[in-house]
Order: sequence, then structure tokens, then C-alpha cells
Amino acid sequence: MSSATTGHGVSDALAAFIVAPHAGTWFERACDDACERYLRGSTAAARPGPLAASIAAALASFAGPAYVRALALGAAFAADPSLADGAATLAVALVAGEHDAGLDEGDAIAAIAVGREAERRVVAAVLDDAFARVWDVAAIGARFGAVAAAARLTALDAAQARTALGIAATQAAGTALARGTQAGALAGGKAAADALEAVALARHGFTAPAAPLEGRRGFAAVQATRFDPSAILAQLGTRWGA
Repeated sequence: MSSATTGHGVSDALAAFIVAPHAGTWFERACDDACERYLRGSTAAARPGPLAASIAAALASFAGPAYVRALALGAAFAADPSLADGAATLAVALVAGEHDAGLDEGDAIAAIAVGREAERRVVAAVLDDAFARVWDVAAIGARFGAVAAAARLTALDAAQARTALGIAATQAAGTALARGTQAGALAGGKAAADALEAVALARHGFTAPAAPLEGRRGFAAVQATRFDPSAILAQLGTRWGA
């Protein structure tokens, strides 16, 4: 268990970043990358393959269509080397667009950019050899990227976004042992589907820890051996993808 629990206000800062308007060269570059990923993901989503079909068939009887679609696409993307980086965030953006005619490609691209930045920063704050030996780093990080994208696409306010982050933090999982298997891909799918669940709960007044990332018994303290708040906070919103 990590003894590093400093960095008060990290969760609030990340939530504010998720919902804030963004502009500038760094953001434009992030959106260019997100656009390229969005276009590749859109093509893949039209024919997601046997893994996605199997998941959709297995879960259709007891889960809603958006949840099942997000889980299936997230898993399919996680199993595809060309889409695995940020798979859950990409799946969330595509599914949100499919189920909300009011969203356009620009909304999706911005959400992917924000989600990938949130994911990158959270992973950088906790990653070391000990973390990577135990956890599937991509699956853990995917929780935060996907919920950031979903929160932005559903127009949560900062308090609701922090709640959604808290819900995601309590469910962050994915073991290193499962990497490279269908179970490992499923962890990416669960990150996408659970992100949609988290924002729906947050919008309806569900509660979660106030400091889910940095709290004394929060995500970093329980699952990591180190926590560097500066990896999340430094130039947040002004420097992207560094």
C-alpha cells in the first residue's frame, strides 16, 4: 500500500479540467491526434469482429444497449493493437455519438483529447515497476480516460465530474496476468461501459469520495506504491501529451 497521500485538490483540479473549455496549439495538436483515432475507430466500429459480437450476444438479455455496445467496442478496440491505446475513451465517444444525435464529431474529438490527457496524467502519477507487475496499466488508466470523455460528452459540471471520477476510482481494476487475453481486453471494455454508468449515476445525485485519487484510502494509496500529484497538476490544460 502506498504511503503517498499528499496532493490535496488533485481530484478537483482534474474534474475542472475535464469540463473546461480548451483552446491553443497544444489542444489543437491533441485534437488532431484524437481526430485520426476517431476516424479509425469509426471504421472499426462498423465491423467490430467476433469478440464484440460474442460480448453483445452474451449480455444483451440483461444490460442496456449503450452499456453493451460500449463494453463490446471497448473490448474489441483493446484487443486491436492499432486502437488499444485509449480504447475505452474512443469507445465511449463513439457510443455517445450513436445514442445522442445532438453530439457532432467535434464534440467526440474534443472528448477523446481530454480523456486521453486525463488517462495519461493519472497513469504517470502512479506508474512504476511495482504497479506494472501487479496491474494492467492500460486497463487501470482507461477507467479515468473513459469517464473523463463521458463526463464531457454528457455536459457534467465540475462537481458531478469529480463524483464520476470517484465512481471510476472505486472500480479501477485489471490484473497484469490477464494482459494479452480476452479477459484483458474485457477490462478495457468494462472501463468504457462503466464510464457511462458512472456519469449516469453522477447526474442523478449519486455520491462518491471527495478525493478519490489522492485521499488517504483513495485510488493511489490503495493500488499504487507512489503518487506524484505534479504529474497530474503541472501545466494541466496548457500542455498536452507531454
